[in-house]
Amino acid sequence: MLLFYFKLFKRQTKLATARLFCVAVMIACAVTFSISLISDRLEQLFEQQSKEVLAADLVLNSSTPISDHQIDIIKKSQVSSANTLVFQTMANNGEDFILSSVKAVSAHYPLIGKLQISRDPYDLGASVQHGPPLGEIWIENRILYQLGLSIGDILNIGEKEFTITQVLLYEPDRGSNFYNFTPRIMMHIDDVPATQVIQTGSRVQYNHLFSGNQPQLSELNQALLKTLYANQKFINVSDLNQTLSTTLDRAYRFLHVASLIAILLGAVATSLVSYQYTKDMKYQYAILRCIGLRGQQLILSVLLPFVIFSSLAIIGGLAIGAFTHALILNAIADILPTELPQASAKPYILSILTVFIVITSFTWPFLKNLIQTSPKLLLNNTETQTTPLLSAIATGLVGIFILVLLGISDIYLSLAVLAGIFLFALITYLAIFFIVKIFIHFYRQRSTHAILAVRTLTANNKMANIQIVAIGITIFCLALVQTLRDDILQSWQSKVPPDAPNFFVLNLFENDRKKFLDELETIGIQHSILYPVVRGRLTTINAIPVREAVTKESRQGGNVLNRDLALTSTSDLPKDNVVVAGSWTGKQSDLNTRSVSIEHDLAANLGLKMGDVLGFT
Repeated sequence: MLLFYFKLFKRQTKLATARLFCVAVMIACAVTFSISLISDRLEQLFEQQSKEVLAADLVLNSSTPISDHQIDIIKKSQVSSANTLVFQTMANNGEDFILSSVKAVSAHYPLIGKLQISRDPYDLGASVQHGPPLGEIWIENRILYQLGLSIGDILNIGEKEFTITQVLLYEPDRGSNFYNFTPRIMMHIDDVPATQVIQTGSRVQYNHLFSGNQPQLSELNQALLKTLYANQKFINVSDLNQTLSTTLDRAYRFLHVASLIAILLGAVATSLVSYQYTKDMKYQYAILRCIGLRGQQLILSVLLPFVIFSSLAIIGGLAIGAFTHALILNAIADILPTELPQASAKPYILSILTVFIVITSFTWPFLKNLIQTSPKLLLNNTETQTTPLLSAIATGLVGIFILVLLGISDIYLSLAVLAGIFLFALITYLAIFFIVKIFIHFYRQRSTHAILAVRTLTANNKMANIQIVAIGITIFCLALVQTLRDDILQSWQSKVPPDAPNFFVLNLFENDRKKFLDELETIGIQHSILYPVVRGRLTTINAIPVREAVTKESRQGGNVLNRDLALTSTSDLPKDNVVVAGSWTGKQSDLNTRSVSIEHDLAANLGLKMGDVLGFT
């Protein structure tokens, strides 16, 4: 029996259709593997770097010291913890002063990631996982340059002198907002009281960092959540990188949609090759069935060659996909870290699953005919039963839907892509059908070439139409990817107006304002009005705590309840602002009755209306 299967397989490998089948499946596997391999490694890199951005798995942020009760909860938990506090102050060396952002850290900071320090500003530095010891500070090289200092010199912060021992090159959790433009000084958290810098009303950011396994973090989160004040919030990776996460997710989806071109091309080729294969092999299988091939032996004889062909195609596809992946990484090496995380098992599983879906959806409907059709019909050309067209189309559409869903993980978008492909294929098929009919009618009695063409179309009308539709679907997918690309670029460009500002001035002192404005006017630089900014939090609406006044359904507008707001003041309505309800009051004479304007979408999301009284801290 093994000898029989070997001879049968040897006979089938000589068919051109078998080799074409391997190539078609190999294309689908290679494209899926290369795209999924890139996205998997980049996702892992993003996840690793996201945790480093926090220097922890979870952060409790507060503008005031946490309560004793919260400290007790943290001490009882099993997670690792560290503390940081950040404030701005003037550091000086003699008569030279510089506005600096001071970060005081505890002994175990950072929990995730490493600091980079050096005694030479031009050195690459060394990585350490601890902050400076007591009495010492690490500073950015900007302070060295501006104050003319060097390693070993003294720098005063408040009422205490510190020795500069290292140049701070990198800290994992330093953000990139406006408040971080000032140069950094890092010190030990136990040195803060001696500086006497932090007084009542000082703007300080307290961060409590936590690291541990997910159950421990969830337990700590739930325990502290009940004790949070209005000015306290938890920060995790998803909150911190929501915008970047969304952007990357859309990029990955676009890559997978783009890869569908090659996958669908391989799937359509597999379907056409399988159709031709059944035609080439029907006589052989009819004879084998006449001499007694039945049941499992028949199924095995039909499926075994395709299992072997598919296995060879998968091996070749994985090799080609890995090579393509290496070429892509080499092309974008300048914008990637030197080392990417190793790939997980997901790309391999997804690639093999793609091959399985392609074979099941686009090959099995034709192979089934060799098993179910009687030998008499297989041997008689005039009575041969072909695969029902609607059944093959339905199976193919299901396969395409699963492939799209696996790639972009969005059922609605998958249905939209499937509907678009189906409508295009149906319209194209009907159009080609009628065009062929018209061609046959007008050119039947014309030249010899026309007569031969008419006979070819008449002999296999349905298959010719399907082949044309298959080519049309490929062109449709190319147009779809190009349209998506243009939409993504236009959507991104439309969010950045042509006159968007690209320079910002912060911390401008009152006695410098007129001189600064005169200088801008002399140079001829357009600018917005100058206005004060203070950070604050919305605490009450009509004397009701904001978390009680705002329903969960109304919180869809963002994280406004858990973050500081930028509160500004100006007597003149900014030129780009439009009042949609109420009136602009300008200067207010009665200090006991202050009015406030609020952005329209934010007001709608919070359920605010004219006359509501807002409380801030």
